[in-house]
Amino acid sequence: MAVSNLVVDEPEIDAAAATSGSSFYLAMRILPAAQRDAMYQVYAFCRAVDDIADSDMPRAERAAALEGWRADIDACYAGAPRASLR
Repeated sequence: MAVSNLVVDEPEIDAAAATSGSSFYLAMRILPAAQRDAMYQVYAFCRAVDDIADSDMPRAERAAALEGWRADIDACYAGAPRASLR
């Protein structure tokens, strides 16, 4: 499992860990704490969906996994609980 998926799957893991091997890590460290933490979360999300898109899973499985993310995001904006667990 990729680091970005660990961030998504296990909320107690620091999202900063997903950026630690990235060139974005140092740039994000100069932000104020609240903005930095938000950017770590955005980056972790981007890594998670990118890992799905770039995986060796069959196309149908990748499409279903990305659709799961879409459903979760739609549910978030609708104020509903998460549609699935990542």
